[in-house]
Amino acid sequence: HQELIGRLQGMFPAAGHEQIAQALRLAAGDADRAVSILLSGSQLSMAGATDVDDTVETFVVYDLFRAFWTRVVGLFFREIAERNAHLIPRTGPVMFVVAPHHNQFVDPVILLMHAMRRVYFLTAAASMRRKFIGFYGRCLRGIPVERQQDLARRCSGKIFLEDRFAEPTVISGHDTRFTQEVQVGMKLMLPNSVGQARVEAIESDTRLRISSEMRELAALELLTQAGGTAYKVAPHVNQDDMYRAVYDRLNKGECIGIFPEGGSHDRTEMLPLKAGATIMALGATAANPELGLKIVPTGLNYFHPSKFRSRAVIDFGQPIDVPAELVEKYRQGGDAKRQA
Repeated sequence: HQELIGRLQGMFPAAGHEQIAQALRLAAGDADRAVSILLSGSQLSMAGATDVDDTVETFVVYDLFRAFWTRVVGLFFREIAERNAHLIPRTGPVMFVVAPHHNQFVDPVILLMHAMRRVYFLTAAASMRRKFIGFYGRCLRGIPVERQQDLARRCSGKIFLEDRFAEPTVISGHDTRFTQEVQVGMKLMLPNSVGQARVEAIESDTRLRISSEMRELAALELLTQAGGTAYKVAPHVNQDDMYRAVYDRLNKGECIGIFPEGGSHDRTEMLPLKAGATIMALGATAANPELGLKIVPTGLNYFHPSKFRSRAVIDFGQPIDVPAELVEKYRQGGDAKRQA
């Protein structure tokens, strides 16, 4: 049986171990019938990972939509150069960590054009709730991620640092209403994503404390300028369902795509990377030491991105194993977990 699974994996490198085993079960062990099932994908249940997925999706639906969008994007570019796609593992769970993130619609498709595996992307839940984008996102088995910035709201007044050296974690306000509009645990966010911090304590309508100082130069410029700066707050978001969905996909030998900057942008430099990809890799491996997860760093750049028939390049790096010593630290929790 294992030899037969191995032969089928050689014939269908994009299919995970679980899908091949499922095809064999449906075919009652008949190899020829299993091949037919894998070719069509119509009998393999590919239901979405969260409550947002309310329909049963199959390989054939995914492949049809993937083929459609890769051809559409291919028409826009004169050339999409690819480097090192041969490094992508042909079997087993893979996490593609892609940056910089220029366009939330085009970037995933370019990866799909050059990865021989089926890749399922983490997608902003706000986008998945939109009628058109949500439909295609579900067909491509996207995993919804509720982002704090999508839930952020503008608050009254302006904030500033009264003494950035003596009290760098004390935020003061002009015409603010911290006691009414802000709660402990919320994220305090500055314009253009230049800085953010968790609200640690609210002392009055015009004074609160954050968990750590904002050290970014752009953030300090806003907080020390005359008159202060506008700001937003976002509630804490529980991501347990999202992490469970990711772990489930990886345990099935599937591939996940993530843009660790947390949002698309048109800057020449990368945004600070979020911790989500690290937590997923460590958490999945800690829960299943035999997982064998590979992380594939992926670079993506455009030449004249808004120009028709321009060029782009995608470069796949050497797959990275999740270090066992970091997994052990993650299991310990507390400070060791944060260090990992």
